[in-house]
Amino acid sequence: MTPWVVMTDHAAMSEGLGEFLARSIPGEWTESRQGAHLECAFHSDGEEAENVAWPLARALAQYLVVYHERDWLDELLRHRYHTFEHGEQRQILDDVVHILHADHEQDQGRLDLATTLIFNYLKTAPQLVIEGIRTFLMQDIRTEYEEAIDQAVDIFLMEQEYQEFVRLLKRLVDVAGTQHDWIHVRYTADRFHFEDSAGCRLADNLIDDMLEGVDRQIGGLDDVLISALVTLAPSRITIHRGDLGREGRETLVQVFDGRVLFCHGCARCYTTQVDSDWRTF
Repeated sequence: MTPWVVMTDHAAMSEGLGEFLARSIPGEWTESRQGAHLECAFHSDGEEAENVAWPLARALAQYLVVYHERDWLDELLRHRYHTFEHGEQRQILDDVVHILHADHEQDQGRLDLATTLIFNYLKTAPQLVIEGIRTFLMQDIRTEYEEAIDQAVDIFLMEQEYQEFVRLLKRLVDVAGTQHDWIHVRYTADRFHFEDSAGCRLADNLIDDMLEGVDRQIGGLDDVLISALVTLAPSRITIHRGDLGREGRETLVQVFDGRVLFCHGCARCYTTQVDSDWRTF
């Protein structure tokens, strides 16, 4: 008897499917192909077929959500966001895979769910169409994939906006030229101060105006620091033990390419004095 037949008209899915099934489920398999259409039939008696049902379901689940997961994600991405260029889609797809596989338990749960869905279907149907399994049986997994794609697209667009912002700041810096030789940035309490090489305070009024109304708990301090430095256009910048966030550091380094130093311990770093006549350097 032939209890199950696995079929597909999907070119990528049909590639290696027969070999994969024969390797995963020992027994008598026959394969027939006409163009992209592939049929893989398993031959056994009734008792053997029952013992093979779960391993077959597991194998098909692995084939779909492990070995060909990226093919499925690629199709969903191109269908939902067809305006992205090829290189952009590849970048987004890499982020999607990272999002989906950030948690091993979630990976295992996805595989277990796919296995259970296919196993339950095998109890009632002798034929399985790969495209039908993905479309009708794995709707929850498809939804998870689509949500990951949407999240990755949001990340990609935000990164594009950020890079455009950096390019704008770089142009402003290039146009401004050099207005100050060397600015040292020191942090005290919840703000920062600028000093020149001699330790004299710089641009306090400018900083005060920029800090007015700024939420200093959600990166606002970093934004003000970068804006003030762009305005003052120094040739060199040293940050002294500040609370500059990771994104602020990266932006500063990109905008002031080659001009930024991060000091991890000197007299400026450890003093709490902020008088304009402070001298140590």
